[in-house]
Amino acid sequence: MTEQTTTTAGKTDEKSEGTKTLTSNFFRDYERTKIDGDGEDGGEYKVGHAGLYWEEDGSAHLTDNKGVTEVINATMELGKSGKGKLLTLCEEGIANAVRELADDEDNHLPNTKTGIVVHYVTEGIARDFGITFDRMPTSLGGNRGGASKSSYEKGERGLSKKEKNLLLEKLDMSYYQEGIASGAITMEQALSSIQEAFKQKQDLEAKGYYLSPNKTEGVLLYDWKKAVSKAYEEKGSTISAAQIYIREKIEVVIPDVFDNYFAENHKRANKKNAQHVLKSSLATAAINDGAKYGIPYFGLATRITSEATDNPRLKERNPLPTTRAQQQEYGGTKQVDEVTCQQDILEMIGFDKKGTVMGVHLAKIKKSGMMKPRYIVVDVLEGGKQTLYLYHQGSTLTLS
Repeated sequence: MTEQTTTTAGKTDEKSEGTKTLTSNFFRDYERTKIDGDGEDGGEYKVGHAGLYWEEDGSAHLTDNKGVTEVINATMELGKSGKGKLLTLCEEGIANAVRELADDEDNHLPNTKTGIVVHYVTEGIARDFGITFDRMPTSLGGNRGGASKSSYEKGERGLSKKEKNLLLEKLDMSYYQEGIASGAITMEQALSSIQEAFKQKQDLEAKGYYLSPNKTEGVLLYDWKKAVSKAYEEKGSTISAAQIYIREKIEVVIPDVFDNYFAENHKRANKKNAQHVLKSSLATAAINDGAKYGIPYFGLATRITSEATDNPRLKERNPLPTTRAQQQEYGGTKQVDEVTCQQDILEMIGFDKKGTVMGVHLAKIKKSGMMKPRYIVVDVLEGGKQTLYLYHQGSTLTLS
């Protein structure tokens, strides 16, 4: 069974024995289009904000694509997680759309097909009837019986890429020059808008977000370029450490992965970065997090099995769950590895290179056919030369 991917506009991708998908980046392109509507934005969709949200106090609100918010009565009993069952046969295009929405890590939607369906079911009920469930469903990121976490704690990005770029543009007086010259706005209004944009940026940064000035990047959970360069700067090195990452199209999703994920009993973990870790060779140290955040088990079992020969500790673990219910609840599965320091990570991947380790990061490679895995990047300095060793499922890629 082969996997072929085509990214030419207007064509389809082929995966898994010829199953057709939508045109590549269909939904991302749609987000950038306009629809007929009132208002100065011409009715633009605001995918990053539109949707149904639960608050920590148990209330809920629905925000439409124009930014209008309506309070929703959260009175429907959600019940126990995993007890409801739906099996739906539908048109091929619907199934393909659901899968592509779930596979897109840059939108605000859940990263599972179940999550996508539940997201639009709950949102539709809220829109049509003005009511919703008494707490956020697990497939949408809710806890099994607890209140929802903040957007940052769940690893959500806060703003879409388009909204982030507009916010940064509004910080510059040049954005308003044409309007001031034409009399559409006054200088005082422009200064007020700059002040509001600056406050919004400060609020996002206070929550931990990084608003990259790069227009091709969205809102990030880390300023990874600064993070990978820090150790070199502290050592007094003149090497521009981030350049090799940029050149090789490596995007660090969790810099200093021990400090920003595993340290202090996974204190800085959230759903988004747990999803990243579970796609890497560190998956065996994040099984408990997968259960905590309700991340489906499917796929993880295959990855762990494929790594069994590389990690003898996996041979001593309990059998993988066999029923669907067990898989969804992580039943019968224990966490295999514990990471208590950076050295544990190096031992898990079998790192044996010479030189000074300047950082251990988790990253993805933004090249065709290489984007799905998450690579453990060991950044090494030896003899004044920077080398990156990328580890995944027993294989090593060396870049310098």
